[in-house]
Amino acid sequence: MPLKLSTYCLLFVPFFLLFYSEPVNMGGMPLSQLWKLPLAGYMLYIVFQYRSKPAPLWTQTQYWISFKSLFNAGTVTDLITNVQASIKFLFLPLLFSFVQTQIKAKETLEKTLLTLCQYFVLTNIPIFLGLPMLSSGHDYGTFVAYSGIFQNQHAMSVIMGICIAVILHFFKMGRFETRSEKVYNVFVLAIAAYAMYLGFARTGWLMCLLAIFVLFWPKDTTVRQWFGIIGISAVLVSGVTYMMLTNEMFRDRIMGNNLQTHEKVNIDSGRSEYSAAALERYANGTLLEQIIGMSTQDEMDYILLKTRNRVGAHNGFVDMLARNGIVGLLLMFLMLIALFAFIRRRKQCPTYRLALALWLMNFSFQVTQGGSMFHTDLLYALTFCLLEEEYIA
Repeated sequence: MPLKLSTYCLLFVPFFLLFYSEPVNMGGMPLSQLWKLPLAGYMLYIVFQYRSKPAPLWTQTQYWISFKSLFNAGTVTDLITNVQASIKFLFLPLLFSFVQTQIKAKETLEKTLLTLCQYFVLTNIPIFLGLPMLSSGHDYGTFVAYSGIFQNQHAMSVIMGICIAVILHFFKMGRFETRSEKVYNVFVLAIAAYAMYLGFARTGWLMCLLAIFVLFWPKDTTVRQWFGIIGISAVLVSGVTYMMLTNEMFRDRIMGNNLQTHEKVNIDSGRSEYSAAALERYANGTLLEQIIGMSTQDEMDYILLKTRNRVGAHNGFVDMLARNGIVGLLLMFLMLIALFAFIRRRKQCPTYRLALALWLMNFSFQVTQGGSMFHTDLLYALTFCLLEEEYIA
């Protein structure tokens, strides 16, 4: 572990309590907003006061996306939702800029990133031991998907996938030198993988597989690492094969079958229908809506009409087009391209593979689910700051 044992255990307690209590409402607002809004204000003050470096293009673009999200055809009728969306988009560039002003040492960034990933995974242990979940996952009839301390099983699975990628990166870089460090982090990886299995969220599974593929692409992999990859792959393939043969629920989830009747249904769990409905509503919208977007409520109401489910499009690009129009979608593409270029310019840095893996994970998430989360933005920001520190060192 990156800290002294006593400090490591002591800091985990407030960390767990903070994120575990996020769904609790106080005065009509969830605790997640009550502590993040002041945090955003504080970070804005620090960044504007002490930032000494010009912001990269990708962060500038994300700031514009945040500002643009305040304005669409539903600004008057759905202002609160627009403000919430704007704040969500704000956190990634703001966290990056804030961390740059506060943490200069590469070693500190590594320790912070690794500790946070381990902490996020360890939050599962109290839940496994019987502490009730304050937010429940999707009810499949015969069981409720595991979500841990997070908002739903998709959020949990995505966060666990990122944590697995980060820990595997540190394994690959040889950061765990003692036997106890290696055993402990293997234990953390096992907890994360088990939580992802219980969540039954294929979004996170796909993201994790893509990250592993990028991290261990054979260009700079040693013979010893190849043996490790082959061994791990054999275990994974054997485990998945065994689960497919013996666990009907697991097989149905992989194949997209109904978990109650076991009949074949839409393998993408209705995502194509949700996206098609959102695109249809956008195409039939007014010129103003097509340029700057409709309200979130209008999009979800139309999807409800077409699919009997009041949800978003389950695709970040479609949601961006519907809610922020062609202007928002172009900004989103510009941000992703600028971030990719930012990473590629630093391809000689040790953290390059991890940063590229996280970029691909985020792209995959936007295609299959969409949205943004403070937890993932925090891990992304730390990784990109670490990459930048390696580049300028």
